[in-house]
Amino acid sequence: MEINFRNINLNNASIKNVTNKSDSNLESFNSKDHPAIANGNIPTPKHSTINVQFNSLTRIEQSVLIRELLNLPKEIKELLELLTNNNGNNKTLTKLINDINQLVMFSDIQKVLNTNAKDLINKLLKLIQPTPGNIQNIDQLKEIIGIIQTMIPSANMPNNEILKNIILLYLPWLPLIQPQEISIEYEKKKNSEEKDEDISLIIYITTENIGRLKGFISLNSDNKLNIQIESLNYDESIKEYLEIIHKRVEEEINSNKIPAKTEIISYKSKELKKSERREIALQPVSGISPKILMAAYLVTRVVFELDENISLNKKREKMIQEKS
Repeated sequence: MEINFRNINLNNASIKNVTNKSDSNLESFNSKDHPAIANGNIPTPKHSTINVQFNSLTRIEQSVLIRELLNLPKEIKELLELLTNNNGNNKTLTKLINDINQLVMFSDIQKVLNTNAKDLINKLLKLIQPTPGNIQNIDQLKEIIGIIQTMIPSANMPNNEILKNIILLYLPWLPLIQPQEISIEYEKKKNSEEKDEDISLIIYITTENIGRLKGFISLNSDNKLNIQIESLNYDESIKEYLEIIHKRVEEEINSNKIPAKTEIISYKSKELKKSERREIALQPVSGISPKILMAAYLVTRVVFELDENISLNKKREKMIQEKS
């Protein structure tokens, strides 16, 4: 995507030509599908010049803009198709998900994220250079630069960090608000050799309102996913939220035609210490099943969307109380 940085306006009060929909309604849950991207090439969609100001973007608008600046597909489905459609095989995401031999290679993710990234950051840095007689609020532009720099994989960035960054980039908003946080680990199946397809994924998700959750995602022998979500600090006050997460994860998994069994652990689970976890070296893991990656993204998004909605409702209730 070609971006004319001379036409980026830091003073306007609106965001233009970044997305057709900047919906701040956090209750909207399901995203729309977009045309698939094929042939394994980095996408070059036809976009008009981005004309945007950086000092009044919502976190939703900021998330969309960062994906645009990094020239990423709009939807993670499109990204997975891009990363796995090598040699022009043009498989849909459904076919990719059901292909037991298909992997998303971390080297391909690095390539996509690194393409033109250095040049982009240099151009953005030039925008924050002071101009005589022109005082501008550039705090948000600095935040955007910082997010992009964090997301771009370095030569020695562990693959679990690359995977985490991909998931973060496709959340509806950036950045996460403390204490929100995710971390990702791999676990080798018992009595298996060190092969990529023998790797299970563990996601630790810290929220503001639901506590700390652990998502365990693995493939069984018939290529069906097992998704287990546990509460690490459970109490009765969050039981309803866990039921909502379970329902929404199942809805998303089904709508994306991913064969899976989901389970919620509605009691306080023990979080293993580092020394107790069955971990393997991260670097030798060259790729990950698109089915596992998609499930990891959906679980993370469902949890954080609910967490954001709870916080939004609390703010509304507080405002109503203050006015009454």
